[in-house]
Amino acid sequence: MHRVAFVGVYDFNVFNNKLVINIWLLLFSIKFKIQTGV
Repeated sequence: MHRVAFVGVYDFNVFNNKLVINIWLLLFSIKFKIQTGV
């Protein structure tokens, strides 16, 4: 029971981390395009 809950929380944290990284990459790519004028 506890193990299933832990795995669910772990998967949720991994998903959140990937989401945050994707958002940061998107922001940096937009910033880079604006700076380079592409």
